[in-house]
Amino acid sequence: PSFTAVTAVAIFLLGVSALFVAGYAAVTRSDYFRAQTLTVSGNQRLSEAEVLLQAGIRRGDNLLALNLRVVRERLREHPWIDEARVSREIPETITIQIEEHVPLACVDLGRKFLIDAHGRVFKEVARGDTDDLPLVKGIDYADIRLGRDLLGPAMGAVVRALRLSQTANSAIAYADIEQLHLDKEMGVSLTL
Repeated sequence: PSFTAVTAVAIFLLGVSALFVAGYAAVTRSDYFRAQTLTVSGNQRLSEAEVLLQAGIRRGDNLLALNLRVVRERLREHPWIDEARVSREIPETITIQIEEHVPLACVDLGRKFLIDAHGRVFKEVARGDTDDLPLVKGIDYADIRLGRDLLGPAMGAVVRALRLSQTANSAIAYADIEQLHLDKEMGVSLTL
């Protein structure tokens, strides 16, 4: 190949690349793809405004400029949000579906934390959090599992006892449990 042919190919490729960049910029700035409808579902504890603030999405944002994976991860960073799905419907709708953690109990580890129905610690107790949950004592940091790891025997026993109390034919009602104490030698004792 001659120098002129290589130069011509390079100039052609640069021109095509510039057209793609200009096209992308035009589409992601176009008023046609502005979000007019923002739909949030699955929120019980959080308001729609709190979910949208956490997502970093506002009415008028360009649908095609949003990175949905980044928005989803932003949502999952909120302590009350367990799972999130984000989708766009061209030309003007963004749909956010969340699943919030449902607190099962409060665990006392020197500081108090909320656990969900799977026995996962999802946040430290703060003012305004539910205070009518059973308090779990006798668990230490070594008994806690992170992420989606399987529960250890101690936390598994606590979760089974609390979930059993939530069944319709349970001898002890979940709402009556004030405290659950785990003794690794003796088992679980309840204070009603």
